[in-house]
Amino acid sequence: MKNKRTYYIVGFLIFALIVYLLFFKKKRPEDLKVGDITIQPGPNNIPRIFKCLRTIQTSKNAEGTEVVKPDQFPLRYGDCGKVVETVQKRLIAEGVILKADGKFGKQTEEALNKIYASKGQAQTGQFTWNQYNAPKIV
Repeated sequence: MKNKRTYYIVGFLIFALIVYLLFFKKKRPEDLKVGDITIQPGPNNIPRIFKCLRTIQTSKNAEGTEVVKPDQFPLRYGDCGKVVETVQKRLIAEGVILKADGKFGKQTEEALNKIYASKGQAQTGQFTWNQYNAPKIV
């Protein structure tokens, strides 16, 4: 009987470790890749699953400075990476309460739409190349 209990405990610990590594371990935006699944906070603190559909990263030019390519835009729901984190930091600078985690989820989409609505623009939930290069979001 003791042997069976030990197997259950070890099995549960392995399962808990796998769940932690898949869903709760924090990844840096530059480490995110297509297919990564994480849990994000949703409305009323109900967890929401986020899956990275497209990775948007910077690349380095001949001088060694980071460059963002215009063909990666518009940014939209499901995108993740360093460029998304930069956009989130700009949203935070505009006064939006948001976590800069590099994942373009519902909170980022709603924050963009909130800013678009306040400026009287169409609420597309997307972030364009021209907006990325402009000093202000809108």
